[in-house]
Amino acid sequence: MYCREMVHDPDAAAQDHPMDARGEEIEAIVTFDEVLVPRGRIISMKNKVLHGVNFYNVMAVHEHWYTFIRTTARAELLAGLAQLVVDTLGLGEIPTVRQRVAQIFRWAAACRALVLASEERAQLSEGGVMTPDTAMISAGRAYALDLYPQIAHTIRDICGQGLIFRFHDRDLESPAAFGKNLSWFLDTRSVGARNKNFVMNLVWDAVASSHALRVELFEESNALMCPCFWSASTTSTSARAPSRRAVT
Repeated sequence: MYCREMVHDPDAAAQDHPMDARGEEIEAIVTFDEVLVPRGRIISMKNKVLHGVNFYNVMAVHEHWYTFIRTTARAELLAGLAQLVVDTLGLGEIPTVRQRVAQIFRWAAACRALVLASEERAQLSEGGVMTPDTAMISAGRAYALDLYPQIAHTIRDICGQGLIFRFHDRDLESPAAFGKNLSWFLDTRSVGARNKNFVMNLVWDAVASSHALRVELFEESNALMCPCFWSASTTSTSARAPSRRAVT
């Protein structure tokens, strides 16, 4: 088994890296050499129909559904994180900040709306499995991924220098100057230095760390890049239109 390079920090304290300290999803390549596979374990062999791209598109509908659900959950997480940053730094009265956070909430709400639309328009497949509407899923995934980098940048921008000046939790209680610990110089009007530092560490893990970039790259590759995705979605939707009208 060959695993890719880790991008999280398993030795980090949870206070310093709330997300990265919990691990990650490791991709790996597993190789087999001179392995006997019993015929009872073989699902399909030499069947060009089942091994074709079109059949995979049928099977992948639920995989794409799962991908979109995961992306929507992350969109709602980032919306909550943006609001947490605003509350922590006391930026709620600044009109520009309010507008930018509203854009993040609008993005998350639109993703959730497309999830509900795909469920509302679900139909039974030929095998009797209730299947969400593929057009809504495709539109939702493309929309979510198209704006994801911009949303991540917006959250980083709202944090300002707070995202740069992060410290180990143990350093906050170290003597600094004038008989005060370092935390005394970093306190804000609304929260203490330790809580502020924790929020900045959380933001770092979510949208700025190597782990966060890996998540973004994975979602872009897993769901196709947006220009290719829109083209494929339009083609597949057009191809399905006659059969859908016939069923109706």
